[in-house]
Amino acid sequence: MISQDKDAEFSTLFEEFVCDYLSLPQGQAHLSRYEAVRVQGRENFNKVTAAAIRSEEITDLVLRLLLPYTDSAAHRASAVWIHIAPAIQGDVKEWFQSAGWTKPEDWRFQEQNTGTFGTEIKGTPSRHASRRSSTRESTAKCSSAGTTRSTVTAGSP
Repeated sequence: MISQDKDAEFSTLFEEFVCDYLSLPQGQAHLSRYEAVRVQGRENFNKVTAAAIRSEEITDLVLRLLLPYTDSAAHRASAVWIHIAPAIQGDVKEWFQSAGWTKPEDWRFQEQNTGTFGTEIKGTPSRHASRRSSTRESTAKCSSAGTTRSTVTAGSP
């Protein structure tokens, strides 16, 4: 659960991001790519959820289809989720094992009732849906007002 203070802090930082970056041409180009990423993400989520409901082992599906990967030749060839805001730059298992965060035998997704996988987290994206529409509104507001970070953070140390 995210505290109200952290949620408020995020909202403030998000507004700065919208005004500073999304109002710029490169920010608009970046934002325009999100719809395709969201569509692919929903399809991937549905694939993983369906496999979980069928009680299939879903570890590799989760790692390949729900984590955001860089757009590289290796990642395109391995059919992972290529994302505009990637977190995974190589092989996620190798990365975590090399860092000592996990062992090879730890990777199997241990879910007592895999059928609950989708129902437990499916509601999470709706919590942020209003932020998505407010992003468009805030971008327009920042653009029309000429708002930039220097005006948003005026009075900050």
